[in-house]
Formats: sequence, C-alpha cells, structure tokens
Amino acid sequence: MATSTKPKPKAKSKPKAKTKRKSPKKTLVIVESPAK
Repeated sequence: MATSTKPKPKAKSKPKAKTKRKSPKKTLVIVESPAK
C-alpha cells in the first residue's frame, strides 16, 4: 500500500508543475485582477 501511495503524489506533482509553468502569467493576472 505504501508503494502505491508514493507514485500517486509524484504523478500529480508533475502535471501541477507543467500547468504552473505553462500559464504562469495567467495565474498572476487572475490574482492581480481581483486584488485591484
């Protein structure tokens, strides 16, 4: 069970980093839009 849980979080971390790197400006604009 411990082995199955280890690969699960690693695979989720990979797609998250891609989304942040792909649209890093979009995230800043969305956060700055409501702040203004």
